[in-house]
Amino acid sequence: MNARRRERGVVAVEAAVLMSVTALLLLPGVLYLGRMTWHAIALHKAVYAASRIAAAQPQEVMVRDGASAQLTANAEAYVRQATRDAGVDTPLRAGLTAVRCDNVSCGAWLPQDVSVDVAFRFEATLRAPALFELATPNINMAIHYTVSYVP
Repeated sequence: MNARRRERGVVAVEAAVLMSVTALLLLPGVLYLGRMTWHAIALHKAVYAASRIAAAQPQEVMVRDGASAQLTANAEAYVRQATRDAGVDTPLRAGLTAVRCDNVSCGAWLPQDVSVDVAFRFEATLRAPALFELATPNINMAIHYTVSYVP
């Protein structure tokens, strides 16, 4: 009976140690997924807003020579600023944004639809032992929105 009394609470201590070790192993993955979700949501909202802005340009802008390059530059600047304002710390790389009108370059005619595409590389910033580097890879995201043109 005396030996049993000394073992009282051992299971609780073992469970506490096991749960704390498990929590420490899962924490980087939870932080990684949360940060990736935050970046994806901010990027989706920025690309959607950029596509609405591009689709609301006046007719003179849409049929001008070089309209596609100008719309792309404006959309990229807007997405870059919107993600920066949202606190996204991974910068948007230049040249990975495209604006298309009816799935071709803008500038020849008034489009029915305006599309904005942005490619983004999500990079893990958790710097931990090699085990966590394997669990938190860099991921490429591609966001595409098509909005009807409103002259």
